[in-house]
Amino acid sequence: MRCSFCKKTAVAICRFCGRGLCDDHKKCKPYVSAAYDENRDDPKFIVVEDAMWCGKCNPVMKPIEMPEAE
Repeated sequence: MRCSFCKKTAVAICRFCGRGLCDDHKKCKPYVSAAYDENRDDPKFIVVEDAMWCGKCNPVMKPIEMPEAE
């Protein structure tokens, strides 16, 4: 796989969009890997603090409603 920006050999993949990243283009951003609600009032989140990120994509960092998923 090649870096999406410079075509060097990729060493990582953006967790948010899937772009290949070389050492020069990889960045980090927090990623919520799981969410659960023990008491129905107190949601908990499992977060990966340094997930690979390309710096180009723009992940939505606040929750969005998806009523069709119910």
